[in-house]
Amino acid sequence: MLRKNGNVIIKIKNQALGNNYDVESAEEIAVNGNKPFVVPKGQYEIITVPTLAEIMRQQYSEEVDRRTQQLMLEAGSDISLLDAIYSNRIAADNYAEIEEYERGDENDVVPDWYVPDEYLTSRASEKAYDDIKNKINKSFIINGLSELILQQVRNTEVKFDVNEQSLSNLSTYGNRYAPHGGDLFSFLLSEINATKAEKQSIVEKIKKVVDENQQSAIDFYNSPEQTQKREEEKRIFEENLKKFRETTSNEDIDYLPFQLVGTELSTASPATIAKIKDFLGRIGVKVKEYDSIVVNGVKQNANAAALITQKLIQIVQGKEGIALPEEAMHFALEIIKQTNPALYNKLLREINTYQLYKQVLADYGTHPLYQTAEGKPDIRKLKDEAIAKVLAETVINKNEGSIDNPEHLARVETWWSKMINWIKQLFNIKSGMDKAALQVLSGEIGGTAEDIRAEEGKAFLQKSKQDDDIDRLLTMDARLSIKDAETEDGKKEPRYFLDGVTKIARRVSDEIKDWYSRRFGNNDITKSERDKAIDDLKKEKGTAGHADFEYLVKGLNDGRGGVLVDENGYLRDEPLDDSGYVSRIDPNDPDRTIYNTLKDNLYERLKSFPRGTKFLSEVKIYDPKTNKGATIDLIAITPDGKKSILDWKFMDLNVDAYQDVPWYKVAAWQSQMEQYKTMLINAYGFRAEDFDQTRMIPIRAIYSGTTLLGVEIGAVNPKDITDDYLLPVSLEEEPTGNEQIDALLKKLNAAYKTISEKKILPSEKKEKAVQLNALFSAIRQLQMRQNIQPLLEEAKLLNNYVQKIINRFDTEWKGKDPMTFTEKDRDPFLKEIRDAEKMIQTYTDLDVNLSDMFMSGGEENEKLENDVARTVKFARSLSDKLGRTKIAFVRDFVGKSEKVEDITTEEKEIGILPRWWSDTATLQLNSTKILFRKANRALTKAAMDSVDLARELEEIEGRYKKWASAKGLSKKEYFDIIKKKGQNELIDEFNPDFYKELKSKIDSRDQNLFNWIKENVDIKAYNTFLKEQIQKETANIEQRYADRMEFNKETGEFFLSEEQERKKQFELNKLKKSYDTSTTTSAGWLQYNFIKRFPKADKWESEEWRELFKKDAAGNYVNKPAVDLYNYIRKINDNYREIGYLGRGEERTFLPWVRKSLVETLMSGGRPNLMEQFLRSISVDPDAEVGLGNLDRFTGKPVDEIPKYFTTEIDKDVSEDLFKNLALYNNFALKYKYLSEIEQQSLALVEIEETKGAIATSWFSKTKYDKKTGNVVIVPDNSKNTELVDAMVKGIIYGQKYLKSDTFDIALARLSNVGTRINKVLGVKVFPENLEGRIVSLNKSISTLNKTFQLQAMGLNPLSALSNLFGGTSQSIINSGKYFTKSDYGAAEAKINAKWLNFISEDEKKKIIGALDYFLPLTEDYSREIAKHLSLNKLTGEGIQDFLMSLMRNSDKHVQTVNFLAYLGNSAVIDDKVVNVREYLRSTPEYSDMYSGTVEQRKEKEKKFEQDVKKMMDEKGVMKVAQVVDNKFVIPGVDRKSESVIELRRKVQQVSKDALGNLTDEARRLIDMNIYGNSFMLFKNWIPRLVDVRIGDLKYNSASDAYEWGRMRVTFSMLSFNVLKSLKNLRNTFTANEEGVQYMKERFTKKKEEYERETKKTLDMTETEFIDLFRRSVQSQTIDAMFYLALIGLFMALKANAPDDDEDILVKNRYRFMMRATDKLRDEIAYFYNPANLINLISGGIFPSIALINNYEKLLENFMKEMFGVIIQDEKMQDDAKVIKYVMKSFPVTSQLAQYLPVFAPEVAKDLGIKMQSRSGIR
Repeated sequence: MLRKNGNVIIKIKNQALGNNYDVESAEEIAVNGNKPFVVPKGQYEIITVPTLAEIMRQQYSEEVDRRTQQLMLEAGSDISLLDAIYSNRIAADNYAEIEEYERGDENDVVPDWYVPDEYLTSRASEKAYDDIKNKINKSFIINGLSELILQQVRNTEVKFDVNEQSLSNLSTYGNRYAPHGGDLFSFLLSEINATKAEKQSIVEKIKKVVDENQQSAIDFYNSPEQTQKREEEKRIFEENLKKFRETTSNEDIDYLPFQLVGTELSTASPATIAKIKDFLGRIGVKVKEYDSIVVNGVKQNANAAALITQKLIQIVQGKEGIALPEEAMHFALEIIKQTNPALYNKLLREINTYQLYKQVLADYGTHPLYQTAEGKPDIRKLKDEAIAKVLAETVINKNEGSIDNPEHLARVETWWSKMINWIKQLFNIKSGMDKAALQVLSGEIGGTAEDIRAEEGKAFLQKSKQDDDIDRLLTMDARLSIKDAETEDGKKEPRYFLDGVTKIARRVSDEIKDWYSRRFGNNDITKSERDKAIDDLKKEKGTAGHADFEYLVKGLNDGRGGVLVDENGYLRDEPLDDSGYVSRIDPNDPDRTIYNTLKDNLYERLKSFPRGTKFLSEVKIYDPKTNKGATIDLIAITPDGKKSILDWKFMDLNVDAYQDVPWYKVAAWQSQMEQYKTMLINAYGFRAEDFDQTRMIPIRAIYSGTTLLGVEIGAVNPKDITDDYLLPVSLEEEPTGNEQIDALLKKLNAAYKTISEKKILPSEKKEKAVQLNALFSAIRQLQMRQNIQPLLEEAKLLNNYVQKIINRFDTEWKGKDPMTFTEKDRDPFLKEIRDAEKMIQTYTDLDVNLSDMFMSGGEENEKLENDVARTVKFARSLSDKLGRTKIAFVRDFVGKSEKVEDITTEEKEIGILPRWWSDTATLQLNSTKILFRKANRALTKAAMDSVDLARELEEIEGRYKKWASAKGLSKKEYFDIIKKKGQNELIDEFNPDFYKELKSKIDSRDQNLFNWIKENVDIKAYNTFLKEQIQKETANIEQRYADRMEFNKETGEFFLSEEQERKKQFELNKLKKSYDTSTTTSAGWLQYNFIKRFPKADKWESEEWRELFKKDAAGNYVNKPAVDLYNYIRKINDNYREIGYLGRGEERTFLPWVRKSLVETLMSGGRPNLMEQFLRSISVDPDAEVGLGNLDRFTGKPVDEIPKYFTTEIDKDVSEDLFKNLALYNNFALKYKYLSEIEQQSLALVEIEETKGAIATSWFSKTKYDKKTGNVVIVPDNSKNTELVDAMVKGIIYGQKYLKSDTFDIALARLSNVGTRINKVLGVKVFPENLEGRIVSLNKSISTLNKTFQLQAMGLNPLSALSNLFGGTSQSIINSGKYFTKSDYGAAEAKINAKWLNFISEDEKKKIIGALDYFLPLTEDYSREIAKHLSLNKLTGEGIQDFLMSLMRNSDKHVQTVNFLAYLGNSAVIDDKVVNVREYLRSTPEYSDMYSGTVEQRKEKEKKFEQDVKKMMDEKGVMKVAQVVDNKFVIPGVDRKSESVIELRRKVQQVSKDALGNLTDEARRLIDMNIYGNSFMLFKNWIPRLVDVRIGDLKYNSASDAYEWGRMRVTFSMLSFNVLKSLKNLRNTFTANEEGVQYMKERFTKKKEEYERETKKTLDMTETEFIDLFRRSVQSQTIDAMFYLALIGLFMALKANAPDDDEDILVKNRYRFMMRATDKLRDEIAYFYNPANLINLISGGIFPSIALINNYEKLLENFMKEMFGVIIQDEKMQDDAKVIKYVMKSFPVTSQLAQYLPVFAPEVAKDLGIKMQSRSGIR
């Protein structure tokens, strides 16, 4: 802060936030002080004065030099100097931030000019750094850091463990701003450009030096001299303390900040403690250890106390690390109060933003010591407590780089404050907490304890952690209540309420229901199993057994406690008499057998906790962050703050069918417990590490019918439980007490999660369940009983399974032709390999992880240990073999299937420019080549199937519309005949009462069950089905145990162990028993999921079904079109269930869940809420968002899964436009189908990239060479290429529009259902509804803004469309020559125009339309067009957008169609394949060597070549042999999905891309996969490809399956300073005379050598192909230049004929329009010749759409100006306001009208302030 006479003059920052003053005047005042420029205190402006910083630098340069010398002199070594520089860093060149200097007293002296000390120190540090940086090398780092470490050991006696992390923490303040940035160790490494290997070498060498010298450093610390020195310091301090006590009264020592047990902060390291002690010593405060803390004669449950006026900190022995920092900060804070009130005030402001402050208010606000005399919370004292805590955490964080509890530094932030804080971090603007912490650590706090003036009787306390936690739980529990509330469908259900008024939106049980739907919606379990599991949730929580448990713990809520637990929550020594209590679970049993069983078990369970534990029962909890409530059955909190959660799970388990709890139920229980734990962490401040037991306790209820006979509950000690289904289900992180087992469990649970979440087909459901149940059982046995036998058995089985996979590869795959296999063959087998690889990794360290269990010795242990060792040895061997098998499979069957010989070889590291700008097809990586080709094939097949289904649907729609019209059906009842009333589902075939009755009979074990089944079920059909099911499941069991066979080395045969044979027979017997129907009471009659499929049709067919399938007297369907539509839907649903897109059982009634658009709402008579529509446009619904990929419902970030769009149920506003919805549904389901077939191969490509090295390159992809050997540099780190391939997989396979990253998105807010609640109270819809769960997203907001701007700028823009048509056509002509000639393109253009003008025959027109439908050659989204066409609404949102963009889209479509017809006009059918005739002939022997012989001979060849092309086309041309049969285009002998058809489509699309610069779904660019890059590329997406076509280097294009070389680059490479020689080469090349051919052959030899040297790949290109490419490039560039010159000539001619100044305004405007149109056309070619366009490209900014906002601002500004003019009656002001102009510019269509208004109505345009521009705008 610059000052004059104590008044604030100006505050300087590096960014201007506003400037209403003259900069020169401000400078003059700042420097000379000769003008009376004074701003009142606290109301200053923040401005930028660039030269002022320079003046300050000059004025204080001498002081900077002095400090620099002092810094260098005080440093004992160069490394110490670097550390000192690192410690003192504060600011940079043009940055100075100075806090306001507040006067403490009127007599304070304020310096005339004040420059901050931190600024000068920063400058000195930077100057010292410039002097030392050249000394940094490898030896400097090793020697310097070793000495720094050893010096630390000498000072502290604390040993130093050298590793990367500890070295990174060597810097004084962690990762803060410095001239070099980062931590000291990383900075030093970056200075020498250390590689990964060099970094490791340096760490090892430092470790060696330190380890060799640490002991001598410790000996130095313990030497007599050092010991004597420390004792002398201690003696002096004791004497000073004694003097202090003698002169201080008892009243002065009442200021006592405490840290009591339970509110500890992060633990500080010895290094931090040493600095804290140094600080305390410097300010005169003593630290002393005690057995306990006593205040005013009362023993406190405290770790420490700060006696402020005594200058003493008392610490309980052993608590120094957790208590000293906080107590020290109380002293620091008191000093800051006295010496720097400005900083203290800043701390008071900042503490309001910390979440820890809220916690302090909650914990301490009711404590008497933190209240005023009136009994109100003492806010200032509470703030001081919170500030001290935050300062302590900040000091630890700054010194160590991290803290145990980062949540303590978390701040309460709005979306706006998040952005502000991000900006502050970017410019290193420090908070008050940072400054205070830095002052403590650097010794610059500016005072001592002598400065403290504390009031008497003031003390700081902290409650015990146990009581604190209990109080929080009970306080919230008292505020929560449960009462019935009405749901949206009018039903009543219990809900949570806060303070009896506010309904809480969600319950944990709601989350579990949703979890079942999300988690198991895809075949893992059937829909009825899901429904049963959800029903069981109610039984598990609602059973009367819970009431008995609550009575035993809590009693009757009368404040006297329960039978087992007293009123304070402690376990009673003896239970109370409960003889008068009537049990809720068995009220009719006088012996209370079940009740006593539960009571005895609970009492033993509670006794297993440490003495002093407190227990709470049926605790209601609430998390405001997620607006969710729950009730926990039992919480136990030990005296040391450890928490346990127990939840009782009553279940009716069929033990004949299940030996353990079903895996999906276990997963749901764990999810429920995880939510309890998360809620307690989020809302109650509990820490994850404080949790001990987190267990669901299974209690098996034994029924006879509906009568409860008894219960089974496991022993308290899990080791005593004999039945697996009674073992507790815990969270995976619950500790066992054995670190090795905990580490193993972590790996096992990760494997379990991988298996449970992997996608399966319906046929794989049982196998997955068996696998998961076995693995989870082994995990539970290990976690609960430490029993490793089941785990070892699983390891052996997995070994056998892996061996069989390897054997299968050797016998079924190895040595075979990769082209004989399909994607359906490759992907499943690769999936088996990858899954097995992940699983076996879990067992390869089993011997190490379990070593502690064998320490006790004994014969059994030794035998078990040997068994483990053998199994693990085999697993390691198999793991290695399997890894090599995977590599071989990917190389030989994934890579070679796409013509890549060896995917494992090193490739060039993709440089920064191609990395961001090249698409998948042109990235020079084998992995992306394979990915592109496979994805292109998959998406082509999906498009073909989608179009075929759409055509079928079109026919059905035509018939349905006629039928509906004849019936007189309105839009509202259009589909009532096939849909359930008021629901988005197909009608049921059978009456739902059948399923209800059947389920009720089976669940209750009704005695008349068989008789009911006999009357209502088709028993014959059911038994036939069971017979087939038994055969199928028997085969699966046989196969599964075949995989478990072990190999006998002696006999060379596989065999099944006795144990496995026993299990196999058990399963087979259980299967037969389960499906047996031989008697009326057999178990087969209880198989609800099967038996429900066979109701008697004549009895149970629904009325709706009978109406739909009604027949007339002739046996024909009365409602045939409706039947056809219903059957169509069922057909596609069945198909999509088989591929896993729909869940099992959903196919019968499923309809796609598509939300109504705004237009459909209007068209259907609705009244849309515009605010609701706006909020939807800027927010995402993670469950149902379309086009962004799968999103996590809580974070909104992408999930790596192929999305299943339109399958998630939505509550309201479901679209009724069924035909359109079905088309969209088909499109995404088919994409899912074909992408699923290549998913595993795509993921394996990423894994292969991870194992490879890379050829080092520069930013521009230039290969790096070793200076000594001249060889290319190979680096082991291929992470950049791996990340790139991974990004492409996520973008293409998983459909992620934006990639997940640290900057992926900013969730600005989460919307709630508050609008619905308010509207309900008001009785009218005013506020937005149905938005609950949506996340307001920065990505979506920017994307919406971009789309709006695009429509506004390009909608119905004729000039842009014309230039696009001209540019695409001209580029197509220029590029032609390879697949078709320029005359072929002209002929195709003529044919298209003739088609539109009806100048060609109907047959030929049909063929053209049929060919377009057959090959789908355009790059547009066909599904969108089809859906729009199928829509029942003539006006749709998509239709409006298409109309606005129709000119642009049609110009694109025209160019692509002409390219396609030109290509097709050169394609023929040869050997049942579609081939390009020109390519085909060039590959034949006759034409493979076109450039041998003389020029005349070559010309003859070329002439014959053209004749052969014509002949082949006449005989075998596609359009010659193709037929249109039943309105379908057919090529006899050709399979539409064959490789040749797909290849033709891919190549045609690439031709269009080269002309127009557009993209397809499988050709993604990295820059577009980020919202900022995507915004930057708005209106520029065409540039990268068209630039590449011109200046790209020689490379392979995966789309064209050929090499390409930029035509401009080729031509310019021939130029030199020798102009004549250059022109000669160009002429010779152009004409291909003998000299030209020879020249091109020489270039081929050089280029081939260069290419192969730089890429280590073979240039798979013949000499003839190279010359053809070279010639085409030169010829194309020549034509390009001719186009350019012609357009320049036209432009100049217009310029020369400009109208005179006095010409009529209409003439001049039309002239300007002509100039603008010509400029627009010229720019299509000239753009690439003008270097200034590169600057314009960048200067356009990241967000071009900001222009739209600017326009709205101008509109508002002019509107306000005009209104003000009206008010003050100023006509000139009204005239100057151009409101209409900006209104017109703000919307599509009108913005275009505004541009052309001067041409047609110049006077009107003049009045509106609209001028005709003569230069073009956005292309």
